[in-house]
Amino acid sequence: MKQRYALLAALGLSGALMAQTPYQAPAEKDIAVKTSHQAMTGHEVIPQTPRVEREVGQVIAPTRAGFTETFIGTTQYDLQSNGANQNRIENHDGTLVAGWTQSQQVTPFNDRGTGWNDATDYAFGDIPFDRLESQRVGWPSVTRTAGGRDIAITHIGFENLSMMYRDAGGAWQETEVETEVPMGLLWPRAIAGGADGNTIHMFALTTPIGNQLTTADLYQGMDGALLYYRSSDQGDTWEISDMLLPQMDSTQFLGFGGDSYAIAANGDKVAFAVFNDWSDSFVMISEDNGDNWTKRVLVDFPVDLFPQDDELLDLNEDMLADTVLNSDNSGALHIANDMSLHVTWGNMRYLDETLGDDQWTYFPFTDGLQYWNEDMNDGESMTIAFTTDLDDDGEITLAEDIGIYFTSLTGHPSMGSDAAGTLYVSYSGVVETHATGTQNYRHVFLMKSEDGGANWTDPVDATPDEEYIGYEAIFCTMAPVVDDELHMIYQRDLEPGLHVRGDEDPVDLNDIIYLAVTTDLDITGVEEYVADWDFNVYPNPTYGDATVVLGEMLHGTVQVLDMQGKEIVTHKTTTGIVSLSLEALAPGIYLVEAGNDIQRSTQRLIVH
Repeated sequence: MKQRYALLAALGLSGALMAQTPYQAPAEKDIAVKTSHQAMTGHEVIPQTPRVEREVGQVIAPTRAGFTETFIGTTQYDLQSNGANQNRIENHDGTLVAGWTQSQQVTPFNDRGTGWNDATDYAFGDIPFDRLESQRVGWPSVTRTAGGRDIAITHIGFENLSMMYRDAGGAWQETEVETEVPMGLLWPRAIAGGADGNTIHMFALTTPIGNQLTTADLYQGMDGALLYYRSSDQGDTWEISDMLLPQMDSTQFLGFGGDSYAIAANGDKVAFAVFNDWSDSFVMISEDNGDNWTKRVLVDFPVDLFPQDDELLDLNEDMLADTVLNSDNSGALHIANDMSLHVTWGNMRYLDETLGDDQWTYFPFTDGLQYWNEDMNDGESMTIAFTTDLDDDGEITLAEDIGIYFTSLTGHPSMGSDAAGTLYVSYSGVVETHATGTQNYRHVFLMKSEDGGANWTDPVDATPDEEYIGYEAIFCTMAPVVDDELHMIYQRDLEPGLHVRGDEDPVDLNDIIYLAVTTDLDITGVEEYVADWDFNVYPNPTYGDATVVLGEMLHGTVQVLDMQGKEIVTHKTTTGIVSLSLEALAPGIYLVEAGNDIQRSTQRLIVH
């Protein structure tokens, strides 16, 4: 039975269960932002926002005990998810497989596809610059089966899903996951499970009306239906296809949004969570490898089948639209070795005061990371993290603007556990002490629970830029299996927000970073060092000429190489300054290598 929220609950201040008392800002900024929150398929043409020319300065890089950071990839297409993170990294006894959406071009990002890097004994290979696929795709869900097959399933757009796979020692092969859905499938979530570890479980969304190109069709009465797929032979064949589970059909939901869901599996137990805004957030659980499913409610939305934008949500009957609390569409779930299920998500407040405009309001300064496990009641959760008071002044001081990801101040979580059963959570947290002047940066924060989720440690900032503070760390995904370290990848750039949606910042090259942290999360001891020698290249990116400043090294050689290492330009200098004329170069990414017989260093240069 639905419960009507009092106004206090709608503001997010109701009696959430608390395992501890994390610091909360005395008052959230009551700033509302209008949005349609239309998920992007990647087929949109992005405005050609010009690049910002930056002078690249010397970076003071901190090192920390129990901390490793490795640069494993790049992308200029910077939207890794519209909501919840995909499965992007897995740990198989020290063999790591990682994938992400990448493109080295600008709109329409014709080279977009899966960037893939894997590690043996935790050591990653060379940075990839080509996608796995032969065609333009996006949003890879990455997994490895017990049989050693690497898999990346992506959406093409408005048709079948693409599946790249590689058996142990073999080459990548390309196939498609076929569907009878007329409007095609988007935003898949896939994971390997089953008793033998070779079953692939997958959910994908039928193309919502707002993303359809030529038609405006519902699928079985739903505007975006989540369908289930299962393969017992590592994806060679699919014995379950296009299945709409009865607990998720049009009698209970009007439709779902892109990327607002996550999947997890361990043995024959598989679970799938949906993090909604204007309907129940819930988790589907199967104990028998996907044959039967049970639904548990995470957030009980006060009205079933609520026709948002067509009807006023007036819970206290005062003829005014009410604010309601639900998920921020970003969440994660995890099945530990004892088969216990754990779910976490970011809070978000919503309001719709104007009917019929195909928009609503969300409050980006909403705070609070929520947690639920199967021992809790339906609709019951506990808050385990708030924005951290890093300067210990008793309040949270943030800029009036915020990078647009449509998530909470504490959102985009990911989860894992170790053999002892300790649970770990990473999340994206806004940092009050690090800002551009107009927007605060986000960092990766970590916390853990050693008692099955009853109590959690204080969050730890795991982003290595205490001195060089100009980095945004977002879309962090943790490998579910934790050993002596937590294994994660995240996207890093110089500006809060995104280029392809939201802020529509100038296009920039984003780094994909592998982050490993020891399980004690003791990474507070910082020993700063400055590289023995470095040089500057500016402007970078460049539309033509560039200048290389060697600093204290007056005698040296500067070379421009393509990404295959072929020499393009070579200059010698006795003054420490070299002017490069690059108008003849095709747009792309190049390497600038400078130094002498004793010292050499390399930087990337973007030519537009």
